[in-house]
Amino acid sequence: MINGILKSIFDGYKESEVTKRRMYESSFNDLDETEFLFSSAYLNQLYFSAKTADDCCTIMNYLERYQCVDAGIESYDEIYYQTAAKLKRKLKEEERRGSRGYSF
Repeated sequence: MINGILKSIFDGYKESEVTKRRMYESSFNDLDETEFLFSSAYLNQLYFSAKTADDCCTIMNYLERYQCVDAGIESYDEIYYQTAAKLKRKLKEEERRGSRGYSF
């Protein structure tokens, strides 16, 4: 019985919106703080989960910092250029909504 109660508490915590948001933000913060290169598969997951222009910029800055762009590694190039296209779309969306203080 106690195991069931504990399980439901932890399941509720895991599914809470606050926890999901923290986990989401943490994954992008890791790019700014890490000292090693993540795999292209992981970066691809981040690309698909990127919700804002800032998320896209974080991915692109990370790849630029590790000089992965146009370095002959096709998977990183693909992520970079897909993210650049997504960034352009996100900036247009945010400009239409007026949620950014600048325009392009």
